[in-house]
Amino acid sequence: MASQVFRYPALALYLLSATVAHSQQPEPKPPAHTGSVTGFVTFTETHLPARFAEIRLVPKPTDTTATPNSAAPDADQPAGDKPERQPIMVAGISDMEGRFQLDGVPVGDYLAAAHMTGYLAPGAAADLNPTDEELKPIIASFPIVHVSEGQTVNLNLTLHRGGVITGRVLYSDGSPATGVEVSWEPPIRPTFNQTPPRPFSPLLQALRQFNDNTQSDLRAKADDQGRYRIFGLSPGKYIVDTPLMAQGFSARVVMNDGTGFGGVSPNRPFPNLATVYAPGVFRRTDARVFEIRGEEEITDADLKLDPSGLHSVKGRIVAGEDRHVPSQAMISIKENGKRLDRMSMLEPDGSFEVDYLPSGTYTLQIMGSPDMTTPTNPNDPPRPQRQYQMAEQAVIIETHDVILDEVVLAPLKPGEKLQFPQ
Repeated sequence: MASQVFRYPALALYLLSATVAHSQQPEPKPPAHTGSVTGFVTFTETHLPARFAEIRLVPKPTDTTATPNSAAPDADQPAGDKPERQPIMVAGISDMEGRFQLDGVPVGDYLAAAHMTGYLAPGAAADLNPTDEELKPIIASFPIVHVSEGQTVNLNLTLHRGGVITGRVLYSDGSPATGVEVSWEPPIRPTFNQTPPRPFSPLLQALRQFNDNTQSDLRAKADDQGRYRIFGLSPGKYIVDTPLMAQGFSARVVMNDGTGFGGVSPNRPFPNLATVYAPGVFRRTDARVFEIRGEEEITDADLKLDPSGLHSVKGRIVAGEDRHVPSQAMISIKENGKRLDRMSMLEPDGSFEVDYLPSGTYTLQIMGSPDMTTPTNPNDPPRPQRQYQMAEQAVIIETHDVILDEVVLAPLKPGEKLQFPQ
């Protein structure tokens, strides 16, 4: 190496001057009122080091009670000797041996935890709108580290693997559904309108700082064999599903100069779709429920995409006494009083189509957009000319597609309020 350096005198001179300059600079001192936290992170199932895990220290909420794993206050710390600025969070990364060292940590008490993809974040299974009474045992389960000025405290952390759900997404002929996205969620959707959201208490604020990097995009993509794998699940019950989509649009032609025609209809910005739940059903209540109790792996969560036995509802919507086509309308679908997660829009001729409906009784809710009038002054914005009542149409599907008669939207009467789909 030395021979290589001295082949380039300018490089050697630069390295020498940088070394001298560095030796003349005083070593940086840690900020006042700080200490250090050092330790190791290991996996619970193997006891091996957790390499490149994220370590987080969050100031202990002021209204939590002392727990058995908390350290006693430092008797040498002067009363009232507190840092001027308390951090929201202190973070670091473990090395190849699973070791970490956090320097310059302001004095105080901290909740501690480690994070890694596929492993459970503390409190991951907590309710979406928890009370402080529900949060107290979760907060008490955290290791608590007390940081004293100029001192180093040791802290060892562990990572717990989450549960796994895996399977294949296949079409009815056995071919893989490559690239489809599989979602997972609780069997019963939470109802947010029954209980108003609670304000963020100090306990909830602390927990959120540990869970803000958990997987928010609850989707897994199937590979070339239709296989998907969901990991890092906390104990609980889950259903898995994937969308079955029908574009229903003409081919999109693209020229080599960037121009093109055809493709997505301007009046239908999104496709008709239906949700398929494992093992291959179209109603949420019929979905298979998978239960995760710990670190187990469920390997038979297959989804079969078979649209046979499903039907379409087609029709045409007009408005007013002159039976004109409204500028736009949204068609939503309800079954047994519950709105389904699909909708349709009008084509330019007023026609619409809702695909992938199993046999049953449904209610279509048609919400027409206001007809707009063009002002005489081109600088003025368009104004609503006519608004329409929301129309409802009962539909019974048995063994065939259903073609409806024209659905007529009636104009709003003076003083009548506009209704919206529930």
